[in-house]
Amino acid sequence: IDLKIEANGNSYRGEYCFGGITNSTSVAGIVKLKSDLVDMSDGLFEVVMVKMPKNIADINSIVSAITTSKFENCRMIDYFKSENIKITFPENMSMTLDGEEFRCGGEVRIRNLKQRISIIK
Repeated sequence: IDLKIEANGNSYRGEYCFGGITNSTSVAGIVKLKSDLVDMSDGLFEVVMVKMPKNIADINSIVSAITTSKFENCRMIDYFKSENIKITFPENMSMTLDGEEFRCGGEVRIRNLKQRISIIK
């Protein structure tokens, strides 16, 4: 899916085959992030966007980055952290939110509301 993602004053555009926005060490049970990459109290999402591979070298690059959690040198993965994310995509796209399907079109904004709720022991 051709997407445009805006976060932290940067714009990412590409044809992506997988995308995950999380604040945990696992994205849909598919991508495992090393614990030193994730701080669940920093108010930032970890964003992993995997570009559509064009050849076997691209696939190898993606698999290597995902298995080692070393995304910074992989041109096939856009990885960043952000508290506010705007995604623009084709109309009537199907997505999942916590495993539940929903249809949306045009634009989605996702915001991390740091420490918005308090848990009392």
